[in-house]
Amino acid sequence: MNKEKDVPPEEISQEQPVNKEPTDETTPSAEPLADTVTQPETLNLKPSTSEEMEVHHHTHPPHGKKTWKDYFWEFLMLFLAVFCGFLAEYQLEHKIEGDRVEKYMHDMVENLKYDTTRVALNVPLNRETRKDLDSFRYEIKNAISGQANTNLLYYFSLKINDYNQVAFNKSAITQLKNSGQLRLVKNDALVNEILDYYERKVYAAEIYHRDAQKAFEDFVTSLNNVFSTTPFDFVATISDSTYSLQMEDDYKRSLSSVLKDKPLQLLNGDKATLEKLYTAAGNFEWSLINYNKFLNFSRQGAEKLMLHIEEVY
Repeated sequence: MNKEKDVPPEEISQEQPVNKEPTDETTPSAEPLADTVTQPETLNLKPSTSEEMEVHHHTHPPHGKKTWKDYFWEFLMLFLAVFCGFLAEYQLEHKIEGDRVEKYMHDMVENLKYDTTRVALNVPLNRETRKDLDSFRYEIKNAISGQANTNLLYYFSLKINDYNQVAFNKSAITQLKNSGQLRLVKNDALVNEILDYYERKVYAAEIYHRDAQKAFEDFVTSLNNVFSTTPFDFVATISDSTYSLQMEDDYKRSLSSVLKDKPLQLLNGDKATLEKLYTAAGNFEWSLINYNKFLNFSRQGAEKLMLHIEEVY
């Protein structure tokens, strides 16, 4: 016991381990534990001073009075921007107009093809009508001299019941004129040829068509003064369904039967009436000659114009 009392306190603390597990009596309070929790950092809202701010160097010169060179360059850049925009718009408009006039020319070629086809079909048919008119006038002249073949006269009066007409297709030129787009055709020679075709050749053909129509109407009036339709009641029994070659054959067969059955009588066979009929037939034949001439004239112009358009477009 005495030896233990003589040991210094420092040696006792080194030799005896310290019990680190706290007991109920040595448990620290909650307040000391709170001191060990890491506290969040608070933002420093203090504005930075001018010395702490980063300095940015700008490329533009310092503000001050502009020189004439500054104004000149600003004006030049603005002018170039507007001018380039104008060029782009002009080029686009030019392309649109070019495409539009090309379409018009394509449509015109189609119109011309239609015109030439119609002329090629109708001119030969009008020539056949002219031959029938010539034979009819010969029979009328015989009747005037007292040698009438009335059944043959009836035959020609029924056969010459119409003539063939050409309706020109002018849709493309009408659109060009009404829209003012004819100016888009830059080839002056082509423009002149287009106008020459429609305003001279086609116009002349249409004038002679009106003359032929008037002569035909006068001819029909004279026919009604000489011939009766009573023997041809079979016409009323013809079907009005779609035309067919069988219908044409049936008509010709019925007509031939009537003409061969018995001699037919004229409504008015006096010399003066027959001479009026002869004159009307001659006027109609002459008008067909002129009409065919200008139909052929317009056809030649259409063929030439088509070649010119295809060369340019």
